[in-house]
Amino acid sequence: MKPENEQLINDFLTHADDLGDDITEDVQEMLGVVPFIFSILRDRPEAFALSAIADYRISRPDSLDAKTAELVAVAAAAGAGRTVA
Repeated sequence: MKPENEQLINDFLTHADDLGDDITEDVQEMLGVVPFIFSILRDRPEAFALSAIADYRISRPDSLDAKTAELVAVAAAAGAGRTVA
């Protein structure tokens, strides 16, 4: 890996715990509850921040408004036999 890219990643990961706090607050505001799995995932802030950001970006693409994107995410979870929240 190029040193400058490695530095970017390291800089990002130094803020992973703060990002996790912000993500948790956003989810609390959006859903009205923080999913139980968050308490487990928060023990690994680097993995949690990266995973949550990826999920957030995928479930809220720029091409869809927030309500439509959320409905798509719920429908996909239901189709996969999963519960949301």
